[in-house]
Amino acid sequence: MGRYLATLIRFRSRFVILLLIAPLSLGASTALVLRSYEATAALWVSDPTYLGQDVVPVDWNRHSTPAQNTVDTLRQLLGTYAFDRQVADRLLATGAVADQAAASQAGESLSSEVHLQVEGAQLARLTYFNADQKFSLGVLRSVIALYLEHETAVQKAQLDVSTTFLSTAVTDAESKSTVAQQAVAGYLAAHPAVRAPTGSGDTGVADLDRLLAQERQSEANLATLRAQLGQVRLSGA
Repeated sequence: MGRYLATLIRFRSRFVILLLIAPLSLGASTALVLRSYEATAALWVSDPTYLGQDVVPVDWNRHSTPAQNTVDTLRQLLGTYAFDRQVADRLLATGAVADQAAASQAGESLSSEVHLQVEGAQLARLTYFNADQKFSLGVLRSVIALYLEHETAVQKAQLDVSTTFLSTAVTDAESKSTVAQQAVAGYLAAHPAVRAPTGSGDTGVADLDRLLAQERQSEANLATLRAQLGQVRLSGA
């Protein structure tokens, strides 16, 4: 998941407007220097783990690095109206912009003005330029906060699906284990001369040994599923 390491603001002068000073025959030109601020944020993205093993989150490409997946997700989000509107609302709520019109205008240009770069397998960088330092910083803070909220929601949804699946699997395994136990008990009741083995040994009676093997397997499956369900619930606590 992404970790917000730092947001830095540094002043940068740029020659951005070329003006003709006078309409003389030879022409004359100069450059007007405008001040702008560059807000930059570095995101360190750890390899995801699930039940102690590396896995690929539902919205990731297994062939891409964590940083590349983060940049891809951010680029997709910034290209949607819903996300841009959320950023605009966040800018207005935090006081980074003065009114709704300014917030909406900022939101409409996010996909082209927020620059995304992969700088390593686990490092992604976001950059935004604007003449207003507070606004520049506010844009990146809003984008990152909403991105993290998005990722949390995606992973929670994945967790909910896993919990539901494993809960159903445990219920099914419990039923199978009960059936297997009843089958062994029924065989022993019908054959009083045959005794159940101690431990995990066989009896030498083929039918009973088959039922015992099914019982042991069903108990092992149930124990595994219960452990997995417990880990999933613990990770979501």
